[in-house]
Amino acid sequence: SCGKVYKYEDNLDKYVFKMGYHADFNILQLTDIHWNINSSTYESKRYMDKVLKEAYEHTGHQLDLVELTGDMFMLSNSYEVTDFIKYFEKKAVQYNFEYAAIWGNHDRHGLYNANWLSEQFVKAEHCIYVEPEDDLYGRSNFVINLMDGNTAKWQIANLDSGASFSETAVSPFRDYDYIREDQVNWWIS
Repeated sequence: SCGKVYKYEDNLDKYVFKMGYHADFNILQLTDIHWNINSSTYESKRYMDKVLKEAYEHTGHQLDLVELTGDMFMLSNSYEVTDFIKYFEKKAVQYNFEYAAIWGNHDRHGLYNANWLSEQFVKAEHCIYVEPEDDLYGRSNFVINLMDGNTAKWQIANLDSGASFSETAVSPFRDYDYIREDQVNWWIS
């Protein structure tokens, strides 16, 4: 990128999303989905259909936010990623929710460039995702403030939980990672 790199300390507002809060606000957290080229897309969708339907019915037909907290993909290609995002866009409309995408270490273990994946989330209409050009480690560090008028009733901090070390499309040099000190300091700020 040729753009200016922001100092995260001076641009904290770039990381904040606001959602309306109400009584019985419902959040569904999904993690380690590992949508990939080795699994049946049909079966994966059938399984997710069941999970979302049961969550929707269990909450009394009010599902507000779905948090996808890492490892959405593993060994995926652009078709699987595009299909996954189209699926969640369709379900967001069907069940009237927004969804947040937070990276885990396996989300880079695919046949696509990490920047391309980021662009897909940014373009998705119902996806909460931000990745400013900053000096903060990770790709999906952001906060969702659940607002009651002008007051934040709850704050959901999302941190890139393990970005791996490679930023290339395909690399044999991958390793598990961890939440860094600058991410903790960002969240405290």
